[in-house]
Amino acid sequence: MDYSVIPSTVFTRPSIGTVGRNEDQARKKGLNFRVNQGTTTGWPSSKRIGEKYSGYKVLIDEDSQEIFGAHIARHNASEVINTFALAMKFNIKAHDLANFMWAYPTITSDLKYIVK
Repeated sequence: MDYSVIPSTVFTRPSIGTVGRNEDQARKKGLNFRVNQGTTTGWPSSKRIGEKYSGYKVLIDEDSQEIFGAHIARHNASEVINTFALAMKFNIKAHDLANFMWAYPTITSDLKYIVK
């Protein structure tokens, strides 16, 4: 069993999903990264279900574009965090997620905005 990438979810409203490192851990390792963060409540995927509270934070290596941490609080975060875990496990780059043609309108289709 490979325990290097383990997603976890708290099933609340909104649900919370996390996988990988947080900012403090990344800084302590001396990693060169950017942080994409924000809310999604103004996005069509949130508006169509009346989502009032949401947030995301994704840590992306500046050089390789590898994702090494993702943290999401929103509807269906449990499914989205699994996609991030898959990307981390198999080295799918942030720009690959951004350029993929996702089924729309889904919460996972917002990955293209989250990782840009």
